[in-house]
Amino acid sequence: MVFVEVKTRRSDAFGPPHAAVTRAKQERLLRGARQWLRMLDRPEIVYRFDVVEVIMDDGPRIALIRNAFCVPDSVYY
Repeated sequence: MVFVEVKTRRSDAFGPPHAAVTRAKQERLLRGARQWLRMLDRPEIVYRFDVVEVIMDDGPRIALIRNAFCVPDSVYY
């Protein structure tokens, strides 16, 4: 299962969009993912967190960052 955060910017003048996925944002995404996994009640599901960044300067540039951040081994749902 893949949980995806999409970040869009008009340009990368102030940094790449994926930089906006801060530690606090990662923790919120993890909390939401844990809730979803609890609802499924399937502990064997392998999951990861990806980020899709879209920059809209000369038409959309789209990049997928797989495994954008890691989840500590001590995290269980």
